[in-house]
This record gives sequence, structure tokens and C-alpha cells, in this order.
Amino acid sequence: MIYALAVQGATVSINDRTWTVEVMVTPAELNLGLSYRDVLAPDNGMLFDLGQTRTVLVNAYNMLFPISIVFIDENFVVTDVVQLLSPGEDAATTVPCRYFLEVNEQEAVDVEVGDSVTVTGYTSTGNVSLMLGLLVSAMIFAMMTIVMTRIIAKQ
Repeated sequence: MIYALAVQGATVSINDRTWTVEVMVTPAELNLGLSYRDVLAPDNGMLFDLGQTRTVLVNAYNMLFPISIVFIDENFVVTDVVQLLSPGEDAATTVPCRYFLEVNEQEAVDVEVGDSVTVTGYTSTGNVSLMLGLLVSAMIFAMMTIVMTRIIAKQ
């Protein structure tokens, strides 16, 4: 399946590790993420730019493989790391973040809170309140669709 992406070919480096990333910025991209993909090539990932600093709930309900997530603040410092998020699970930040990076399971084992992050090939979009409003609306719609599908399936 081919995905239309706002930015391709950017890189994210943390410590001695570098990933080639797709940058998700639009509501549709932020909502879809890695859902329904069969695989993520080694040393590749997705960087999500939320447009502003906030708490995040990442769900892997439509994921087909486990991932690791690195949460990053507006100063490009790691605020939290989830080493394993399996399909069907979710992860919430305890510290607000501006960005988060999704990579293959175990690719972020050497990443720790406080590590510096370098992003090349992408310039931040700034505060995008409208985009976030649309994202929240899309997420609510997606959750309601899941709930309604489960309710109908039980009948």
C-alpha cells in the first residue's frame, strides 16, 4: 500500500542511532500512523509532529507488529520511552511532548529520558491549533467507529 506523506527522507538521531523517518503532520497522517502496515524496515520510523506540546495517548489497535515509542519535547529532549507497544495496546505520556518517534520493537533500547534528539531534513510546522482540533475530531470519530463496530458485532 502506498501512503501520501507530508515529509519523507528526514532523519532522527539519538545517541549513536539514526533512523530514516516519515514525518506525520496532517490530521489524517497523525491519525493513521503505522496502522495496517505489514512491516517497518529496520532503521526506519515515523516522527509525529503534534504542532504543540501536550500529553499524548498512542493506540496500537490497528498495528500489525510491535513498536517502541520515543516521546520528545519541543527542545528535542527525550521525555519518555516505551520499549514495547504490542498490537491492541495503548501508551500514554506522563510528561507532555511535542513529537514522538515510532520505530521497530527494541530499536530504542539505548534511548533514555534526557537524551538529546537531532532531526534533519524537516523543519517544524509551529503551532497548528486548527490541525490539532481536526486531529482530535478524527480520533474521536475513529474511537466511536470502533465502539459502534464492537457493539454491532455483539448483537
